[in-house]
Amino acid sequence: MVSLNQPALKACNERIKTMGEPQKIMAEGKQIYSEKKHLIAGVAGHKKVTWSQEEYDHAGMQLMYLKLKSFQRFTETWSMLERCARLGLFEEYQQPSQKPTCARVVSIGGGPGYELVAFERFFRRYLDSSIPLELISLDLMPTWDYIVNAMNMKFGVYDIEGKSKSMFDVIDELNQTPKGTSENAYQTGCVTYVIISYVMIYVSTDEVCDMFAKLLANGNVRTILVSERGKKTQALSMMAKRGIEVHRLISIDDERQSMWLKHGTRLKPPNATVPTTFPNQPFMDR
Repeated sequence: MVSLNQPALKACNERIKTMGEPQKIMAEGKQIYSEKKHLIAGVAGHKKVTWSQEEYDHAGMQLMYLKLKSFQRFTETWSMLERCARLGLFEEYQQPSQKPTCARVVSIGGGPGYELVAFERFFRRYLDSSIPLELISLDLMPTWDYIVNAMNMKFGVYDIEGKSKSMFDVIDELNQTPKGTSENAYQTGCVTYVIISYVMIYVSTDEVCDMFAKLLANGNVRTILVSERGKKTQALSMMAKRGIEVHRLISIDDERQSMWLKHGTRLKPPNATVPTTFPNQPFMDR
């Protein structure tokens, strides 16, 4: 991870240098990162969030995020993928006749894209080293773009609660393809996976759950993988009521990691050979 993170850190440090007073900017960023005032105390008229959009836009704060959060997001996603693989989610890649021709991975609320970095490394190590991967981070904060691009991935601005553009609309704009191209990619053998990290706690509305249920029901998305903070996640029961198969990946009483599938999806037999690399991720007091 230290090596993988170097292009992102270099890009962020170069941005800070162009802004003048780099030491001041880095000190401010360290303070913003550690205070988490929007999460701890809250701000009148706003949801409790870890950091505000203005704070996420601070270059010094972004540098701290890249240095520290990178390890958490990478290891948590890796552990989630191991759990999915043990349940047989990716077994089609072991069958030549069923193997997809490509895979698209979309991280919603993905920021700098460490969930995508973990997916790519996991995919290449355990599943397939040759299938083309398209890695896309979608986030509200536009200034994550230069970080994502520095790590050779794509970035798009996307509001999960917005009504003007769908996820696939943003992807088509990124790829400069006609509207509907990415949405129908599954018909030509390209599987889309969606990863959501620490977003549903803020947007578990009927409209958002309806949207995800439609993506799964129409077959445009193979699965939605979800990481959250709390052991109880409201979105899981909301998705189950919409006919979506919800698999709790840690235990029946722990909803911090889950896999959402179209009703009736037949998984391959569980694969007990997939190792456990980070046994305490997500972090659990012991």
